[in-house]
Amino acid sequence: MAGFSGLNRNNALSRITNNYSSSTGMPTGMQNSNATFPAPGSRTGYVYTSSQPNVYGTVTTTKEWNQRSRVIKTTESGLLFDVIVVGGGGAGGRASSFGSGGGGGGGGMRILPQIPLNTSSNVNITIGGGGSGGPNDASPPHATNGDDSSIGSLVVGTGGGGVRNIPPGPPWARQGAPGGSGAGTMGAGGPGNYWVAGEAVVSPDGISPTTQGNNGGRGYGSGGGQNNNRGGGGGGGAGSAGSDAGSPGTGSGGAGGDGKNSVPVDPAMTVPSNYGAGGAEPGRYFAGGGGSGGPQGSGAAGHGAGSENNAGSTNMGGGGGGRQWGNNNNGGNGGSGIVIVYLPS
Repeated sequence: MAGFSGLNRNNALSRITNNYSSSTGMPTGMQNSNATFPAPGSRTGYVYTSSQPNVYGTVTTTKEWNQRSRVIKTTESGLLFDVIVVGGGGAGGRASSFGSGGGGGGGGMRILPQIPLNTSSNVNITIGGGGSGGPNDASPPHATNGDDSSIGSLVVGTGGGGVRNIPPGPPWARQGAPGGSGAGTMGAGGPGNYWVAGEAVVSPDGISPTTQGNNGGRGYGSGGGQNNNRGGGGGGGAGSAGSDAGSPGTGSGGAGGDGKNSVPVDPAMTVPSNYGAGGAEPGRYFAGGGGSGGPQGSGAAGHGAGSENNAGSTNMGGGGGGRQWGNNNNGGNGGSGIVIVYLPS
């Protein structure tokens, strides 16, 4: 790992993972990940599942340094690294006696090889939290999007869309927010058509391809007195779009879009089995769309996302599941994201 400050496993400072006490000062230039693993191509994978600030306290005359930094830096010009970045998933939709909640969108997923790191300054690694369930209103408090995950401004996975009203239009007409993957729409009263769902937005990092997810599915708006026909739309996933609610009259919820596998490049971006959801080996799936509620059957969730009423999985960036018709409870929270960096060994 030549060129990366503090990343050599033979470096004494790199072995300090919890705390360090010194009467003279604090160590600098260190990176602390939650886990490491060997990866193909003579690389080491570093897993980040939290983004905590550096903190220290004074114990008598000794400074105690609690190592919680999440940074990467290099002293080597033009050094390249590979990366997986997954934003936090969006929250699923609240239900009522008038309709079922849509599924939250999965976090944006960036799988990028050969990213140049051309700075000797610390580049902060941030892990996006999942969106929080809440009302479907346009104004807070409401269901929220997931937060972005990022490596500085170099690589950004946008948080998934939450299920809430997006003006203009009637309060029920468009309840899927845009995000890394868009949220599904609530099933509600209306003129007998499908509502507009949340769209996927491109990553602001500008690295091609900028696509990081898919659109949510559309909920159905039936006429008055036909509450049992109002299924929600599934949240979009990094691998595929959310499904629309079942055909008019069925009252079934749409499935969340599937997550995306982590190994589309060579050398393969392997991921340990305790991260992500099971899929085609040696990869793992992340950022599935939340399943939606439906009075006549709920939509399934994508990999790592929440099924009806349930939260997305932690460190998978999955969308939260929508609530089923007939109650006034919030949908599931979105799951937090993850960052995995692959560095030369």
